[in-house]
Amino acid sequence: AAIVSFDRRSKIVEDGVKIEDLLLYAEKASSLRRVVIETNSEANKNKLKTDFAAAPIWFNSRYSAALIVQSAPNTKISDNDAAALELLADQAGRALENAAKSASDRRAVERLLDESQRDKLTNIGNRRFADIMIASMEPGDVLAMIDVDGLKTTNDKFGHDAGDELLKS
Repeated sequence: AAIVSFDRRSKIVEDGVKIEDLLLYAEKASSLRRVVIETNSEANKNKLKTDFAAAPIWFNSRYSAALIVQSAPNTKISDNDAAALELLADQAGRALENAAKSASDRRAVERLLDESQRDKLTNIGNRRFADIMIASMEPGDVLAMIDVDGLKTTNDKFGHDAGDELLKS
């Protein structure tokens, strides 16, 4: 068996056993949007024929790969084999979608966690961030905390935009 994955209709990865005309089978499965079974019409040096089956793999409603199998010499790929290959390709597509969703969810959680630990204006760690840093400190580590005196007076006298600029600087 072999697998070919695509990006914007160009072959980017080919993995598995060497199969002649691999891309041709993948393109046929893609264009027909179903499993394709073909018999190798050119007999090899031992006069043995093999079947090839290619199943498209769909990822986010887009053709992104093909699963391709070659039969043993003088063995036909049955309709049941093709149905199993189609099911396997469908499951591969679902696994890719789940992996992508999981990675996306993980990035969203990391982003939200980071946002919850940083001041939106200055991007400096907040109290939650300081608590985490203090909990992970080891002997020899240093933590500096800065307090801005007179911020309320600056806000009252010059406005909150001036106070924000003071915090940023």
